Amino acid sequence: MVDTEGKEVTERREAFFYGGRLSRRGPGKTVRLATGALMVFLAGCVSEFPESFFESDAALLLANTGDANESFTATSPNTYSSLALWFKADALSLTDGSAVSTWPDSSGLGNDATAPTAAEEPVFRQSSLNGMPAIQFDGVDDTLISSDVDFETYTFIVVSRFSRPYGGAQYRMDPITKMSGGRSTALYFEWWSDGLSYITSRNSLDGSAEFFIRTRVNKDEWYLKAATYDGVASHLFVNGQLKISSGIHVGAIFDLATGFHIVSKNAFGHIFTGDIAEVIMYKQALTDSQRVRVECHLALKYNISVSQSCIP
Repeated sequence: MVDTEGKEVTERREAFFYGGRLSRRGPGKTVRLATGALMVFLAGCVSEFPESFFESDAALLLANTGDANESFTATSPNTYSSLALWFKADALSLTDGSAVSTWPDSSGLGNDATAPTAAEEPVFRQSSLNGMPAIQFDGVDDTLISSDVDFETYTFIVVSRFSRPYGGAQYRMDPITKMSGGRSTALYFEWWSDGLSYITSRNSLDGSAEFFIRTRVNKDEWYLKAATYDGVASHLFVNGQLKISSGIHVGAIFDLATGFHIVSKNAFGHIFTGDIAEVIMYKQALTDSQRVRVECHLALKYNISVSQSCIP
């Protein structure tokens, strides 16, 4: 293998550790791995290249260069033992417009999310996403708080949409966050002064310094979004597609001694306005193979178009 200057690259694991995007060249025998500092050409050695813990869609493409459009069988979220939180609106037996005082945790671990007061209860909507229910948050004070979950790495998978109830800029809305009283991790929507909207993954390893990754989205559109941190870097996926990965940040997420907030008002008074159909959290970064199978489960359930081909 050689880099762009013609120098030999002998350590495949180290080359992949620096991460990046892959593109296939020719009839499937040569794969290009592009990174910020390195471009590696892998020719005839794909089968020897092991899947790395560095989470990206690179692993799947390396594993099967002959067919980048491989189909994946949908898998229930509770298939994987690191499942810690699982909130789904269709687990609620409520009528349309009913207040949601508690969102039961379907993981079986009893980490239910509960509204602190009756005034902060969101509303159940019977048919929000292709005939499936969701929880509607009013953008004023609605919030649900789970039991505490200890973790160092994670996978978040959320099916949601947001609205922009008024103008303004640099506004953040958290469908899931552990930022209450400090800095840990969050996956949220935001919009900026230029009028653009984003999905953002925010992380802190020491409770002080933070790193962010974000990708463009639109208001009032449903998204199946996933974020991971694997002990090395964070990665953001939208509708099954890797959108962006962070630089190298080796360590563990700073774990505040508080529950996860399903929607929370931050220090600036920003709060989520919109609908959430499902929230899943794992206490480790799922492999690509695991993640896409859970995404397929959700894509088929909610009739959301994703980048991978899904089989029931």
